Amino acid sequence: MDLTFIDRISIKGDSFFHRVSPLAKIINTLGLIIIVVICNQPSRLAVLLSVVTLLLLLSRFPPNKLLHFFAYPVVFSLIFAVSSSSASAGYGIAIVLKAVVAAGSVLFLVATTPYTEIFSWMSLLLPAVVIDSMFLTYRSFFILVTKAANLFTAIKLRAGYNPLRILYNLKNTAKMVGMTLLHSIDMSERMYNIFLLRGYDGSILYSRPKLSLKKQDGVLLLILAMLFWMVIGW
Repeated sequence: MDLTFIDRISIKGDSFFHRVSPLAKIINTLGLIIIVVICNQPSRLAVLLSVVTLLLLLSRFPPNKLLHFFAYPVVFSLIFAVSSSSASAGYGIAIVLKAVVAAGSVLFLVATTPYTEIFSWMSLLLPAVVIDSMFLTYRSFFILVTKAANLFTAIKLRAGYNPLRILYNLKNTAKMVGMTLLHSIDMSERMYNIFLLRGYDGSILYSRPKLSLKKQDGVLLLILAMLFWMVIGW
């Protein structure tokens, strides 16, 4: 899963939905998840999936990337549906659609909202130590991924990877993972010392989230209201 791409598009994206306030997008995501829990009819879930897909495409999310991200919930939900031997075909289809719609709604939020704003809203509900840990983990993830990719490139350039030698590849991969782990420990210590030098006292200060809505927020909230009416009132 290319999390780097999601992080980049959430910050540099310039679609209409990128300008919608985070509050409206959070309400939309929570509302869609509630609808997914309530709705059990495959036909209505298919409509929900169409709407979520349209929202992502209007957010300028590349279609090929979208199919790639949707493949994850499809595979895992399909395994769960198949493992339920007493379930009907309609039940299995509903399970897969529920997973994809829920994943798509969260993807819409994180692909159109910078992670700093998401953490800012989460800080209203979760303890500071939890938010700080999540923030630092998120930040460190991309550094470690880049480090691991560079190590893997170095291994291949030095003939340390051969598709026909599985045990040889596993041995070198284990070394790469070990080096990445040591680098992560060293990086966490250095990062903590840097935070202490900058006055870290146990919590990172985030900008206070705005509780007001914008005019363009009405479009997203209207779509959500129509979906609720379709599931509950139709």
